[in-house]
Amino acid sequence: MRIQVEFEAQLRTSFGRAAVDLDLPDGSTVAGALRAAADAGPDSFAAHLMTDSGIRPSLLIFVGDDSVAASDADAYDLSEGDRVVVMPPIAGG
Repeated sequence: MRIQVEFEAQLRTSFGRAAVDLDLPDGSTVAGALRAAADAGPDSFAAHLMTDSGIRPSLLIFVGDDSVAASDADAYDLSEGDRVVVMPPIAGG
């Protein structure tokens, strides 16, 4: 199945473009998509998405209108044409 992972703010700058289209096996999850996106980016990019134990818990992740916690990303199944949006935490004021 084909999905798109879109990056916002500093993630976009680090990746070098706004989004990546991925061909993933049916039954892939948000976690699998983010691992594939990390592998598709520059060598330094993976550290922005992943830690040694998995997806960075501070990331804001959305699939369509659904917010997906990093801790739930392995259980959230994707469908053909889904768009995953990943944002760093928002701070400031």
